[in-house]
Amino acid sequence: MQDRKKIIIAGISSSLLLLIILGILQERGAKFLNLSNQWILLSILPILVALFVGGYITKFKGFGVELESALKASVSSSIDLKATDALSDIPGDEKQSLEYLHKMPREKALSIRWLVFESGRRNYYTPYGIREYLEKLPNLSFIEVRTKEGQFICYIPIHFFKGQIDSGGYDRFDMEILGRFVSAIEQGNVQESFSNVAISLVVKGSSSLVEVLKAMREEPVDMAAVISDKGKYLGVLFSRDVERKVADAVLRSKAA
Repeated sequence: MQDRKKIIIAGISSSLLLLIILGILQERGAKFLNLSNQWILLSILPILVALFVGGYITKFKGFGVELESALKASVSSSIDLKATDALSDIPGDEKQSLEYLHKMPREKALSIRWLVFESGRRNYYTPYGIREYLEKLPNLSFIEVRTKEGQFICYIPIHFFKGQIDSGGYDRFDMEILGRFVSAIEQGNVQESFSNVAISLVVKGSSSLVEVLKAMREEPVDMAAVISDKGKYLGVLFSRDVERKVADAVLRSKAA
């Protein structure tokens, strides 16, 4: 804001100085200033430039002249936000034994929204064990599948595993789908087996949020995994958070 004010003050000062100089020249009979409109336009030129640069006006029409600002910088060039600036902090846990689940405090069970599975792990997961986890974690929203080394593979929304609601009003989980999921985990092909629902968009933490938003809309998906330049999993991005961050940055840049 201060920089824009300085530009305007400099423009006004330059215009006044030029107006005085041109007035003196006209008094002395300078032939190139026979048209009053011409020297008036020349005198206000600095302040017009200042208004254009400051973003106060984008178009001017007068004295037979029409000017339009050519300052069309892209939104991305004015937003210095990276993917890591919009990471969501979501309570999660790794799928472990049923004993671990039964000993879990209720407060923690209610807080968990994310459950991690390890691809390629054999004779560990069962459809019934997974169902018990899903039933005991009522606020679970997503399942995440990673490699043994911790690299991201895909996300699957939890509602995909749900069947009809039972007579007590509780969610029933589809055992056939859970069986397919266990098989895909063991064979290491979850992403291929559940390609119709699996979300596998990956972006680097150093990526511009504007570019991330473009990628999300091109897929189209509502979320993406964020990894470091070395491939380490950093977290998840939701499109709503990215859109909010970008919008806030645009509004701040306009107010500056």
